[in-house]
Amino acid sequence: SARVSSGPWLSLSSGLKSFIQRDAENFPDEIAAYGPLVPKGNDIVATVMFEIDNAEKRKKALSQLGWVEDQMFLAIGQGVDEVKGTPISEDRTTPEGKTSAVHFIRFTLTPDQVAKFREAREGQVHFAIRHPKYSHAAFLSQS
Repeated sequence: SARVSSGPWLSLSSGLKSFIQRDAENFPDEIAAYGPLVPKGNDIVATVMFEIDNAEKRKKALSQLGWVEDQMFLAIGQGVDEVKGTPISEDRTTPEGKTSAVHFIRFTLTPDQVAKFREAREGQVHFAIRHPKYSHAAFLSQS
């Protein structure tokens, strides 16, 4: 199953506020670490997590999903306007082909795609993974 959250800013803002209140001297390091995850205005940043509770199954699955971060797409409309995601970090798959459970993906939109995204109705935007060993799509809700 896929969980699509529409509120990454709330989580990030709450986390930073909590961090500032308890450990202000390390704040510049946190900004440097999380800065690349902040959208720039013409993009969408997604945190993609493969949640597999069983450690053995997780290890097996992740070892089969090498370079999955290069196979993520955002489709706006009826698949007509598709944006390929770009990994924010290049080190999510080991040289042996084992991927990480967490990926940070940036979808950079053209001005036309931004307009289509803003005008999209329920069920008109979806996120997709098209890896040879794993294929999945999830529609984004307007909420």
